[in-house]
Amino acid sequence: MGAISLGDLAEQIAIWEDTPTYEQYERILTGLHHTHLPKLVAAGVVCYDVEAESIELLEIADQMLPHLQLVAPTDLQ
Repeated sequence: MGAISLGDLAEQIAIWEDTPTYEQYERILTGLHHTHLPKLVAAGVVCYDVEAESIELLEIADQMLPHLQLVAPTDLQ
C-alpha cells in the first residue's frame, strides 16, 4: 500500500463533503492531525509520519474494508 500526504487526504475529504473551501480544508487538516490520525495509529490501522506528513494504511485495513464499504458513500467504494 502506498502513502498519501496529509494535505492530499484533507483535500479529498473536503471534496467528498462537497465543501472544498480553504477553511474546510484547514478544519479537516487540523482534525486529522490532532484527533483522527492519532486514534488510527493507536488502533494499528495506519502509520502516520508527522514530520513527512504522510499516512500509510497498514495491512489490517484490508480486513476492515468490507465493513467500511457498507457504510461509505458509493463514491468511496
